[in-house]
Parts: sequence; structure tokens; C-alpha cells
Amino acid sequence: MSSSSLPSSSPGMDLRPNISSAFYGNNDTIKALQDRLAHLLPQDNVEWQRSYGRGTRQVKIRANFLEYSPALAMFEPAGKLVLGLHQIPILHIFWVGETDTTSFLKYGGKESLGQWYKLLQERQCTNYLIITAEDVKKTGKGATVYDKVKSEFSGKQSNRCYNLRLSDMTLSKESQTDLVSWISLAARVRQLMVSALTRLMLRCEDFVRERREQCHATHWHYSDYFLLQEQMAFLLETWGCLNESLVQYDELDAMFSQFVINSGSGHLPSWLEDFCQSSNIIEGLPVGRMVAMKYRQLLRDHCATLLDMRNHVFSRQATLLCEMGRGAEVAQRALPFMHATLHEIDVLQVTNAPGATESWVYLSCFQVISLIDSLLLSARSSDSKAVSASMLLHKANLVHYAQQKLYKLGGLCGLTHFSPSDSERVDVPSLIAGCIALQTEADSPSISRLCQAICSAEEFKNHFVELSTQARQLFVQHGRHRQASVVGIELAKFYVQCKDYSLAEPLLLDACSGYGRSHLPSILANNIALLAECWKALGRTDKYLLACAVLASGTSPLPHGQHEKYLSCLEAGDESAEEVSVLPAKPLVVVQKITSTTPEVRPHQPIQVSMTLISTAARDLQCECITLRLRSLRKVRRFTAHQYDASLPGRKQSTRLSTSSVVFDQFQDVLVSGPQESRPLSSVTEEEEMVPHRHLSTTSVAATSGAQNVPYVDSLVEAVTLGTEELTGDAYSSKGISLCAKNVLLSPGVNTIEMASESTLVGQLSAAMVKIDLAKVQLVLVLTNSLPMRLSTLPVGTPTSPISSISSVSVAEVKAPRDAFTIDVVPAEPGYSVQFNLASGTSRSFFANTKESVLLSIDTRDEIIEHFVALVLHPVEGLSFILPPALVAQLTSEDTDQKEDVELQWEVIDGDRIVINMPSLTPHSHLAVPMELDLQPSIMMEQGSDPMLIQPQRRRPKVLPTVTREIKAVLDDGAVEHTETICCKVCLPLQISHRLHQVPAGTILQVMIHTYCDCRLRVHLRVIVADSGQELTTAFGSKAQETFELSYDEEFSTTWSVPDGMSEESGRKVLSVVADYSSCDAQAPTNQLKHEVQLV
Repeated sequence: MSSSSLPSSSPGMDLRPNISSAFYGNNDTIKALQDRLAHLLPQDNVEWQRSYGRGTRQVKIRANFLEYSPALAMFEPAGKLVLGLHQIPILHIFWVGETDTTSFLKYGGKESLGQWYKLLQERQCTNYLIITAEDVKKTGKGATVYDKVKSEFSGKQSNRCYNLRLSDMTLSKESQTDLVSWISLAARVRQLMVSALTRLMLRCEDFVRERREQCHATHWHYSDYFLLQEQMAFLLETWGCLNESLVQYDELDAMFSQFVINSGSGHLPSWLEDFCQSSNIIEGLPVGRMVAMKYRQLLRDHCATLLDMRNHVFSRQATLLCEMGRGAEVAQRALPFMHATLHEIDVLQVTNAPGATESWVYLSCFQVISLIDSLLLSARSSDSKAVSASMLLHKANLVHYAQQKLYKLGGLCGLTHFSPSDSERVDVPSLIAGCIALQTEADSPSISRLCQAICSAEEFKNHFVELSTQARQLFVQHGRHRQASVVGIELAKFYVQCKDYSLAEPLLLDACSGYGRSHLPSILANNIALLAECWKALGRTDKYLLACAVLASGTSPLPHGQHEKYLSCLEAGDESAEEVSVLPAKPLVVVQKITSTTPEVRPHQPIQVSMTLISTAARDLQCECITLRLRSLRKVRRFTAHQYDASLPGRKQSTRLSTSSVVFDQFQDVLVSGPQESRPLSSVTEEEEMVPHRHLSTTSVAATSGAQNVPYVDSLVEAVTLGTEELTGDAYSSKGISLCAKNVLLSPGVNTIEMASESTLVGQLSAAMVKIDLAKVQLVLVLTNSLPMRLSTLPVGTPTSPISSISSVSVAEVKAPRDAFTIDVVPAEPGYSVQFNLASGTSRSFFANTKESVLLSIDTRDEIIEHFVALVLHPVEGLSFILPPALVAQLTSEDTDQKEDVELQWEVIDGDRIVINMPSLTPHSHLAVPMELDLQPSIMMEQGSDPMLIQPQRRRPKVLPTVTREIKAVLDDGAVEHTETICCKVCLPLQISHRLHQVPAGTILQVMIHTYCDCRLRVHLRVIVADSGQELTTAFGSKAQETFELSYDEEFSTTWSVPDGMSEESGRKVLSVVADYSSCDAQAPTNQLKHEVQLV
């Protein structure tokens, strides 16, 4: 037998239980038998009965067979646990390959076995097994080798000997009996190994527990204890208990962390000072499937630094997790592990070389990122979604952390605006040399990229931007938009330091949009301050002033003194521009309430309004003018020619408005109204907007109760492109009433302003807008979206709210009024009338089924109709208007009795409506417009019936003798309308019916006429043969009666003689009764009514 020393641990060692193997017999035969046993051991599991009431565990044994040497013949000395315990054989086997008993006894077999057995007994090794391999074909009668061995060496432990009976020692053929013998041997070996493991684990746990209880002793050292408990972890790992092996490292990690925490209270053990020594290590966490023996050697020599020990712990944890298929947990543990390590460095005040800690974090992050990438590539399709979602988030956090440490390392290397002190400055050549040395040991792209980044400012910038962009994309991909905003802000700050303001602006706008929706006013204010710096550097004065207006408010959480700085910039305005910049007023000035002592007035009466403003500025604001704009909540009729001029006298207003006034709408709401939880929803009512073709102002919202609830836009960049229509909607239109106050000094806090103006509109008026004119800036507050407003709940007098003069204003006072502010301007009686009159001047009903010549009469009283007013006539069913191409109306003034002809322009819109452009009409005027009314028979049908209905199953439409139809006439100037209803009474002038009588003399036709007209009618009646035009005579042989007159609701009957044979002649079957009728008035036109008679 050859001997060998204890095997040493190596990075690539295979952690399996060891079995020492001694033998007597043919070497090749024993080697084949040993390999066969090694193959059979992992074929089945064995139950491991745990100690201390722990649950049983099924383990699978894979063993390494070592050649026996006296150095391996040990288990554990009494009272001492040997380092490298996992390498000590758990079982000792002696193989006897001799079948002949005589040869075994005479030629040294018994002596070799006796020496092996004696040495084990001397070293108290009870975990052994003697295997005798017998060839059943050569075994004779009498005592066998197995009998001799069992009688002399087994003693009372019969299970320590096993007889392996084989039919072929070369194992070329294997019978069923051989297989049973092998299976029994494998089960025996498994059971002996598990029994040995149980005894060994009991002694290990007791010894480790004993050493742990001595942790406060002066001679105790954590490194020794670490290596001791790590032996137990190795032992568990050899048996495949990876999870329990991981628990050992977690306990060691927690134990060291507890010592560090206790040291913060003044209890610093002497051994902990060994870990406080300075370190130049920049190697990241060694994430791999190996045992880093250099770290174990440093621990054994008590020379390990804090980073050395932490690297080793995480390396072992990562190795075990990867072997268990829990690689995602490595990514989950990495970032908290690095945070805890840096915290321990701070607590222990470890003075590492400048830049070493940052380099360690940077390289550690990329070591774990490399592991994550490999795991993502190897993830199975079944769990790839869940695994990828988890690991991508951890990867994003690691990339972000690496980016932060790279920025700090760049500052220490002088590559950013940060200027480190001499003691903090990194020795760049030494750091590069360390990276190069590390690169030779492990070829890693992250190391080479770090070398490039710290050598050149341009490479550093590119690498920092690359990491920031990658982190943002990963966060967005995982749905962590707020974290993506954090990375974007860091990148924007870096761009600002590099003077790349155009690149920083979109990042800050995107971040502001997210923080505005999340109601984080402090972070939001800081971002707006950065945006202000960017816009100022880019020369975008309008946006810069917009940011200043937001930041100048005392409710914005900025350091003390910053509010007055931005207020001064706001008052200065754009010095290079002659025009006034229009900006939103809130949160610098908000409206608390608006009241009126004249809630109901008549036209031309004064309107008195009291408006309470709250100024959140840090000091007094000198306002040249404060204007309150009132508008109507519904469409109304103007009664004067006065037009509102939006620009004040002596001021040139900018037509180039700030293109991003909507940008800060959500920010102002956050800075003023506070968190969303404290802001109840508003009750709103919508009214139709009067301004046409304005897609951003299609509705106006009047708040009636509760606080403001401004809807947020999804993208801040989109909000910038919307423009400032909200600031210019009704305030710059021509329909409204303005109340002004000149030279007003707004003090911080509550300010009450009294205003008055003449009422020039009819209807319900509501506050629409407040304009505050400063020297070079006009602040606008759209009240339809901003009233009522509530102040922030920030305590007054804090550094974020420096306004001391509004301390008397409580948040409870700044409430919404019980009802929205309104003023009712009640109009007088209508100042004009519109009606239709017959051109003949008679007063009767209109005849149906005729075209009546009428005059559209417009009479003014005290009203003035302006030249731009249009008259719109809306026809009804069965009635249409006929106007001549050249429409000439007659205008008469009742005051002067002058008459003149006026040519009017007209057109047809929407196919049936008539629009007539009206001239200017003075009070007490009369305008007569000639036209015809085409009164069709369908006008007499019952309303709701369809004249086209011919289906027999439907009800036949009912024809009424008299009807009254309403014609709508609208006076409209494009924005204001007034509607008048013209009632027209229409009647059937007469109705004809007939009856045929058969008499001996022939056929008699009886014609009956019934009148419904409210005047006397002159009727001429005839009966004509339809084909020939021949007139029939009466029954008395005379012609038709020349003329007869009928009154209202009068009936008349006459008879006619039908010639004999006419009803049988072909083509002479239809008679036509013709009635020519007209009013008995002198100039009444004649109309005709026909009635057909079918002869049978």
C-alpha cells in the first residue's frame, strides 16, 4: 500500500465524503470492485436521522475513494476539531480479494489486516468496514476467508464485516445473485456512512457551540471561529445539504454584523481591530463556483481585512445559491450586502485607500451583473418570465449603484466639478496599476472599462451616460418610473455640470411630470430650480420667468432666501423684450374668495365686487393694475355696441405668450394644495364655451364646493406643446366685463380689493380670470380652473415657508365658498319684435296649399341692432321661404317718418335656413322685408305624422282644418344670440267632397263645399271632363254658377248632370271639380283648388 498525505483544498476541489480504501489482493481487481461500489452508492437515497429533534432528511451519497495511508486513519482527537474535517475519511474500508484461506493466512493477508485494524483502534476510529470478495466458483468446503476475518476482527459488531459473493471477479458478467450482493453492500456502506456523519455532526455542533459561548473571552478570535464553523459548512456541503451549509454562512455573517453594531456603543473587541486595518483591495465580489483559498489563508493568519472577509462570505453564499438553482437570490442579496459592508466600514472607521471602496463596489456590481446575464441566458422557458422580471429589477439597481460609485470615483480623480482634498484625491497611476494587476488574474471587461474611464474625462463622461441610460431603460422596462426619474435627475445634474443644458432639459421635464403626479413638492421644487437654470442658460426667458413665478411662492419648499431671489428675477422680467410676458399667477397669488354687494342688477347699473387675494410672496408686490374679468355662463344678448379691449391703456401686450404656461399647472397645484390625500375632489358643473374653434377651451368648469382638482397630463413634454390658451381664453375675447384696480400694493398674506364697473351683459356672470400687472410681467389666474384655491398645509415660519405676515391666515379660512360667485344681470322687456304680415295688409290666416306674399316686419323700441347682426329664419315642416335674388327692404323711422329702400344680402345655410344680414337699426324703426311663404299641404297634418306613410297597416295621417306653427327667428352676431318666436296661423280655405246619385234620368253628381277660413271667400265652381276639357252643365241644364260667397264654417251644395254613357266610354272616367277662390278683399289674389271624381 502506498501512502499519501491529507489532500489540500483547491479552487476546483470536489466536495464529497471521502472513504479510505486499503486492500489485500490483486490491485486491478480491487480497483474494479471499488469503482463498482462508487457507482452504486448514489443510486438510492438514505434517510439521515437528525439530532436535537430535527426532521429526517433524505441524502444521496457520492463518495471519493482515497488510497489508505496512516495519516488518513483518524476521526477527530478528543477535545479538538481538526481544520479540514471535510477532507477526513468518513469511513475506512479494507478489501480482501483472496478466496483461498491458506494463502490469506500464510502470505501476509492476515498481518496487513491486523495492522490496519490496530491503527484504527489506537486512533479511536470505529467507522470501518471489512469486505471480503469471494469467487463462488473457487470457494471450497470448510471455513472461508470471511469466516476467519469475522471471527477475529468483528467482535460484537457483526455489521463491520461483509462477504461479497461474486460469480466472476473480473465483473465481465454479473448474475442476479451478484446484483443482490452488490445492492446489499451499497446499503451497508450508506448506513455506516450516515451513522458516522451523525456522530461527527453531533461532536462538531457541540464543539462549535462551546466556542461560540467563549466569544467574550480575551483569547477568542473571530477568524478562528469562522474557520471552525466553516468546516461544518463544508461537511454539510459534502453530503449535499447545501441549504444547511448556507445557513452556517448566514449565521457567521449575522454574528459579525452584531459585533460591529455593538462596537458602535463602545464595546470594541481586540480581534475586531485586525479587520480595521487599511486595505488597497479593489477586487469585487468573487462570484463563482470555487473556494477562494487566499481568503481562508488570510483568515487563518489573522491578516484579513474587512473587505477580504466580506468577499469570502459572499463568494461562498453565491456558490451555494447557484448550486441550489437560486441564482436570482444572489442578485437579490448583492445590493443589501454591499450597503451593509459600507456601513460597517463607516462604523469601524476603516481608512481604505482613496477610491478603493468605490472601485470595490463598482467591480462587485458588475461581477453580479455578469452572473445575472448568464442566468438570464440559461433560464428555462417555463420560468423565464418570473425569473427575468425579478433579476432585471436587481440588475437595474446594481447598474444604478455602479453609476453612483463611478460618479464619486470620478470626483475623487478630478474628472467632475467636485474638487477633492489632497488626502481624498485618488492616486490614479496606482489605481490603474491595481486594475491592470487584477486584469491579469481575471480577464474582465468591467476592469478594463474602469481603467479607461478614470484615465480620460471624455471616456468617463461616455461611461457615466451609458450606465445612466441603461439604468433608466431597465427601470422603465420593469415599470419603476419613479426610480427611472431619480436616475434621470442624476444624469441631468451631470449634464448641467458639463454645461449641456439642452440634454438636461428633457430629463428634468420628464422627472417633473412624474413627481407632479406623485405629489412630492420638495423634490419637485428642486427640479424646477434646475429647469430654471437650464432655461436661463439656453436663453428661454419665457420659460425661465415661468419657473421663477412658481419658485417665488413661499409655499414652495426651498431654502430660506431663495424665494426672494426668484421673486426679484420675476419682477425684472425679460429686459431685452419690449413686450409684457404673460405667466400664471398661482401659487404666487391665489384667490381666497370673491363676493358682491350687488348679486342682482339691471343693465347699465354698477357692479360692485370685493375680491380677497392671498399673496405667498416673500415681500410686498407693487401691482400697476389688478383686473377681474367676468363672463357669462350662458349665451346672452348684447344691448350696447361697446366692445371689450383686453389690453389696458398705455400698455403694449405681448402676442408671443409663454409657450409653456400649462407646464407648471400640476406643479403649482402640488406646491399650493399639498398632498393628494388632503385634497377632496371638487364638485364641478360644465357650461358650453362661447369661443368657437378653440380646441383647448371647449368647456368651462365652475367649482361649486371642495378644493381644486386639476387633471394632470401624462407627459410634460406634451404639456409644453399645448401653449397658453387657458391664459387667454375669455379674458382676451370681446364678450365680458372687466373690473380694474390701479396701483395696488399686495402684502404677504390676505389682501382685500374693492372694484366696480357698469353691467354691459345680460345673464348670469361669473368670475373668469384675474390679471395682475407688474412692471414687466402680467400674472394671470384662470378662475374657472383655479377657484377656489387652498393654501398648503406647511407650517408658517418654517424654512420652507418664510412668510411671517400671513401667520394669521389659517388653512381652514382658505375654503371654497358655499356657492360659486355669480352676478345676475336681469334684462328688461325685449326691445324689438319680429312678425309676418300679409303683403295685402289684411289680417287673416294663411291659406294652405298656396304661396302667400308676406312682409317680415321688425320693429325696434329702445333696442339698437348693430350692423353685424344676422337674422336667421328656421323653417318648419311644410313651410319654406322664397326670397328674390335682389332683396330690397323698406326701412321706416317712426321719429322722422322717413322711408328708404335698403338692399339686403342673404344666403341659405344647411339647406333650409335663411340668413339675412341686417342693417343697423335705430330705436323706433320699422323694417319690412318682402318674401313668399310656400305653404304645402303637409303643413296641415297632425304633428308627429309622416305625410309619406302609405302602408295600409299604419294610421293614416290626420289633416287638421286649422293649425298654428311657430317659426324661430334668431338675431345672431356670431357669439351672442337672441331668439324670437313667430306664431303663424294656417287654415284650409275650403274643402270639396262629392257624391254620385243614380236616377231614372241618368247620373247626378252632387258637389259639396265646406269653408274653414276666418274671412269671406268668393268661389267660382266648374266641373270639367279631364280628357276633353268639356264643361258639364248643372242638373237644371244651365252653366255653372258664376260666383257665390261663403262665410266661415259655411257649407254649400250643388248638383251636376253626367251625360248618359260617359261612364262606359273608354277614356272618359275622370271628372275634375275646379274651385277658383279668393278673399273678398279688393286686391286679394285668386287661388285654385281641384277635386277629382272617379266614375264607376
